Amino acid sequence: MTQQPDLFAPSLNSVRDFKEALNRATRESGLSRAQILDKLNAVAGRYGINLAAGNAGKLSLETLEKWLNPEAEAHVPPLKALPVLMRVIGSPAVLEALVGCLGWRVIEGQDVVRL
Repeated sequence: MTQQPDLFAPSLNSVRDFKEALNRATRESGLSRAQILDKLNAVAGRYGINLAAGNAGKLSLETLEKWLNPEAEAHVPPLKALPVLMRVIGSPAVLEALVGCLGWRVIEGQDVVRL
């Protein structure tokens, strides 16, 4: 017997929530978009991660703006960009938005110590 899907479960499409959290964390970081872009390119370069499509080399401000725009759902940062974004922006809320649809949480700091 197959199990019926839970029709009231949260959507697994977390793109909008992720991009909203990323946009909010960027605003709350205290850095300008240009500063964030410079840091993203510096961190990516240090670790040999190409954030730009094709042979562009460095991530452009235009692409970063698309990544941060919740309305631009077709423009999502690639998986290889997530650790770079997390290092620069440093907000667990962004990862929380990704895993929240599964009912999971991101724990840090004192929450980890309590385990």
